[in-house]
Amino acid sequence: MDSQPPLPRSRQRSARSALIWGFILIVVGGTALAGQLWPDAERYIPLAIGLVLLVIFGISRSYLALAGSGIMTGLGVGILVGEALPDVDASGAAVTLGLGVGFIAVWAISGLLNMKEHHLWPLIPGTILCLVGVGLTLDLFSQDWSKYVIPAIVVGIGVVVMAVGYVRMNQGHGGSTA
Repeated sequence: MDSQPPLPRSRQRSARSALIWGFILIVVGGTALAGQLWPDAERYIPLAIGLVLLVIFGISRSYLALAGSGIMTGLGVGILVGEALPDVDASGAAVTLGLGVGFIAVWAISGLLNMKEHHLWPLIPGTILCLVGVGLTLDLFSQDWSKYVIPAIVVGIGVVVMAVGYVRMNQGHGGSTA
């Protein structure tokens, strides 16, 4: 029996990356081709790409695949929900909310799985997009007061993010602020 020694770790990673990128290219090209063959299929392409990335994440536990999956799946669901709504103006709100929920899902899933890459960054665009989506849904941006309140909310979110960062930074130094 001819047994070969195992591949070095760098070659294993390179081979796995080639398989994943090849699979992604096949899916992207295949969905683009399906969009040409079936004209209504293009609305499903972002969702299909997101679900494929979710499968890749399930196999590889790659944070990059999770981030791509959350964003593309959220976008794809938002597009489909927006097209299903009878009000044409609501489609922008649905897409924006879907994208925001996709970002928040990246944060939630990485936290639930205790991934070492779990960070707060997805909450920032996710929260902003969800707030904008709610604003679009409620037609808040056409109100005169919205030009003051909405930027103030964004500033408030920024203050909270900075406060969390400050607290975390000081936890690493034994809590000393001097």
